[in-house]
Amino acid sequence: MVVQKAGSDYLQAGLTRIMLPADLKKIITDADPTNDPLILDVRFWKDYYGDPDNGMPGAIIPGAIWIADFNKMAEPENLDKLDAALAAHILKTGNDDIVVYCHLGQMSGLVTGVLGSIGYDVKTLKLGYNMGWLTLGSGGMGGM
Repeated sequence: MVVQKAGSDYLQAGLTRIMLPADLKKIITDADPTNDPLILDVRFWKDYYGDPDNGMPGAIIPGAIWIADFNKMAEPENLDKLDAALAAHILKTGNDDIVVYCHLGQMSGLVTGVLGSIGYDVKTLKLGYNMGWLTLGSGGMGGM
């Protein structure tokens, strides 16, 4: 029953759980670190770190961390890593907000739903890295 209530409360928040790429960029580039969220990349390891064997550099949103691929984020050891990263982030900024991103927003939306339903203050990045973050300033959909 507690989980059902948490899930229901989370879903009631609706659109407030979605962050626009332009808003995230504004937050992380201002001079105020107290409003910076913990940014969690849930794409695959090679997307974050790169694949030197194939000449692919890693590509991330500045300040983002990677703990696990989206389909492994809810495993207890990864939630423990998230808790540790969030605790360090709170000590540094005083902020417990988390923004999750993937390639296009679908997988980060799933992770956001799971994390939000178990009590994290979390948002998903609208349109993800590829269609949201990378299109900022290019007339793409990132500012929507």
